[in-house]
Order: sequence, then structure tokens, then C-alpha cells
Amino acid sequence: SLPLPVQPCATASAPISFAYSTWPLARIFFICARSANGIRLVTADGGLVPVPPLTVFGITEYSSDSQAPKAPQAVFVLRKADDSGFRAYNLARRGLHVAGMFRHAASKQEVVRSVGWSDEDARRIVLGHGETPGSEHKPVEGGRVAFLPLPSIEMREGSQRVVGSIRRVLMTARGNLPPQEFRRFTQRLDGQELTDEKSPEAAVLIFRHNENDGAIRPYFEKSATWATVTPVILPGYDDPRKLRRRLDNTDAPLSVAEKAETLRKLDARIEHLLRKAIVQSGFSEAMARCAALDWRSTGYWPGTAHASQYAVPEQHRRYRRLHVRITWQTPDGSPLKVSGPVCIGGGKFSGFGLFAAEPDELA
Repeated sequence: SLPLPVQPCATASAPISFAYSTWPLARIFFICARSANGIRLVTADGGLVPVPPLTVFGITEYSSDSQAPKAPQAVFVLRKADDSGFRAYNLARRGLHVAGMFRHAASKQEVVRSVGWSDEDARRIVLGHGETPGSEHKPVEGGRVAFLPLPSIEMREGSQRVVGSIRRVLMTARGNLPPQEFRRFTQRLDGQELTDEKSPEAAVLIFRHNENDGAIRPYFEKSATWATVTPVILPGYDDPRKLRRRLDNTDAPLSVAEKAETLRKLDARIEHLLRKAIVQSGFSEAMARCAALDWRSTGYWPGTAHASQYAVPEQHRRYRRLHVRITWQTPDGSPLKVSGPVCIGGGKFSGFGLFAAEPDELA
């Protein structure tokens, strides 16, 4: 006898129970799905056999490879210290600063201890340090909280939607952070003060906010086409073989065919890194493979800055930054509508590589 998983078939959206038992494999013809009578086994001669005593129990979740990853999330609004109005920040110059202030407030001992986290938990979950203090940086394994500054997307001149200043922050969890812990964490942050590193005085008050706000709704809508409001930081070097030097070499100029082949290789490398970033952000290999990608240094959304003008974390400055448009597709090329938020690439825990849904009629 060998351990045999006795597991019902799953739907794409519902978790199912499973169990393990011991059963002579030679007698089993197939395992069929749960029915009104419960789990059952069918032998080769068509008889029903009672399930032997179950010894291990658990719950697993199944989802389609065409579904975007889902995670708990909470939106906070930024208010002036006297609560007299919104506190607004420039997206390109101050977005990283806003994420840092939020992360600093979230890592305070009185906050993390009230959730039940240790100092080590806070370093890993909130600050993103998987290494011990003083050691070389190590990526975090398991759950981690992301702080994504959300610039307002405003209607201007009648019908054009334009990316404006940051007035809200989305906090979301990546990895296997328990939802109840995330919920306690967000409750503890409601009403907290954010301080500027240059001043001990409160710079911002933060309060929970409705994500259905029209100024941020494009970050959560369902659409097939998405474009960045902050550039994607590529998860690796886009030109490790220094091919661009050959393009610029006037002493040994390339032929037209050689230039075309060099540019093709550079584009293929960028495309590979973008699809890698999609998978690293929790999307399936199938979604990454089927997505149609476009990229450039200037933004697709009105109001966004050139990709090089955004302040980025020091550890990411050596990697190229690009504005990206993604059109999600099924394997046969049909549009695939995906719900947000969508955020990929290096610096995704601080709001880089953040996308907003484009209206289908404009995509």
C-alpha cells in the first residue's frame, strides 16, 4: 500500500478540502469528484468502496491561470496635519518619499507589537529585510507589505484623464501574509501621523479611505489594457553584453542588417525582463507569455514624467526604467480583462511599476 491522495475536482474559484489515506493502488481505477454523497472511490469492476479512515486534512485553493493575483488591500488618504485638506505630493520627485514616510510609521514598535509581530517580523514584513542586521541584503521569503502612492487621475478639459499629484496610498500584502494580521495592521495605522525625515513634527495624517473614489478608481477597474503611471524598473540589466556600444561605435560602424539584428536582440532582452517581472509579481506564466507588451521612455498617460525623472531607491538605480503598456490576452489572442491593482518590477513595494486601467475604447 502507498499513500494515495483522495481529492475532489476543484472549481476555479473555490477552495476545496483534501485528505490522504492508504489504499492498494492496484485496485484503483480512478478517483472521482465529490458528489452529494461525499468523496468516493471507484474500483476497476465498477464497485463503490468506502474511503478508508483519513489521516491528514487540509485546505488548498485553486484558481485559473488567467486570473490576476488577489491580495488584501487598504487605501489611506493623506491629510494636512491640521486636517484642513488634502496633503499633495509630486509623483516623480516625492513618490519614493511618501512610501518611505508610510513605511517608517508602519514599522514603529507600538504599531507592530499591537499586531503581534516581533522586531524581526517588522524588518521582514514592513521594511523588506530578510537578512539579519549588518548582513548583506537578502530578499524576503513569505509575506510582505507594499506601500503604493496613488496619484490622482483627474478629468481635465472636459474629457481627458490626467495623472496628477499623490493624495492617497494603497497598502497591500504580497505573499502569504495572513489576512487577519493585515486587517489588524491597517486598523492600527488608521489616524496615525507621518513625519518628514527633516522635521520631527507631523507632516501628514492618514485615514482609511474608500477605494471606489473616482480619482483612484482606474487602479482597481477591470480592463484588458493597462499603462504605467510610474515606470517599471527592469529586474535585471537590459544590455549585459554592451550591444549599445556597438551601435554607437563610429570607428567600426555596423551595416543596416547588423544594426537591425542588434536592436532586435535588445528588444528581446527587454521583453524577457518584462515578462519575468510579471511572473515575479504573482501573475501566471500563461498570462505573462500571452500578454502584448509595449514600452518607451515617455509615459502613455498624460501627466506622467519621462522615466528617467523619477526618484528611485539606490539599489535600483543601475537598472533601466521604462513606461509600459500591457494588453492582457488569452492564448488565442482575445482581450482578457483583469482587475487591479497591477504593479510589477523592481521597487514594486514602493509604488514603482504601478499601472492604471485604460478605458477599452481608448486602448
